[in-house]
Amino acid sequence: MSLVQTLSDFSVRVVQVELLRLVGYKTHQQPDEKLRALMAEAVAEAEVLARPRALVGLFEKKDVPEGTHLSTFFAPASDSGRGALTARTGVSGADVAGAPAGATAVTGVTGAGTTEAAGLPGRPGGSAPEITGGTRRPKPSIPPALEVALSVCTIGAPLEERVSEYSSAGELTRSLILDAAGSVLTEAVCDYANEKICGRAVGRSLYTTRRVSPGYGRWKIEEQKVIFQLLPADSIGVTLTKSYMMIPRKSVSFAVRLTAERPTGQFGSPCATCGREGCEFRR
Repeated sequence: MSLVQTLSDFSVRVVQVELLRLVGYKTHQQPDEKLRALMAEAVAEAEVLARPRALVGLFEKKDVPEGTHLSTFFAPASDSGRGALTARTGVSGADVAGAPAGATAVTGVTGAGTTEAAGLPGRPGGSAPEITGGTRRPKPSIPPALEVALSVCTIGAPLEERVSEYSSAGELTRSLILDAAGSVLTEAVCDYANEKICGRAVGRSLYTTRRVSPGYGRWKIEEQKVIFQLLPADSIGVTLTKSYMMIPRKSVSFAVRLTAERPTGQFGSPCATCGREGCEFRR
């Protein structure tokens, strides 16, 4: 069993562009003065209410139950650019193999132990190829994992409890904005945990793939239970329901492969591999 690290001595900040995207604003749109003031209040409240914590553990093939999708991470794989290894939510930024997914959002994280891996390939000296938005790239190739890093991240329950209070009181706009701010903060916690994983990889001259979560692509949501078997998520206050949803809701689990060879096609935003140029969620 891997030694599991608890991350708690850090804070997270709301990345404004992500908040705007989640509440429905496109890149060329800006809220009016009244809504900007409400958003500023919600951001300040969200950052106070957030209780960021995360677990990170590295696991070898022998640690992972046979016959699970997670066990296939130890075999070579490929990805179409729309499947398991590119599915993520709520993050903007250039993703590179070996760097925290959504590297821009890492600017929303402060705390001890920030590594030089942020925004860099998993091995020093690597570089990302130029990407033309809207042009579908060749199918990526992912080498077999030597180890798989697992993480469970959360901002705790206080924020979502406040969201429910606002909703019950009829303050629906404030409730919506605060909830969106909570999603941005949760993703920032994931970025921080991902950065720690990349730091470990750099120190061992290994590469990393983009992070992926159960319920996306080919990885069924039912395999949440595998992650919860391997990580003591209850130690940071996260539990799993019978329908495999996490409580508190502002929680995310994910996995990252650590490989000896460089993954191909793992550079740039996942949006660069998608031909839907007019998509309102394009980053």
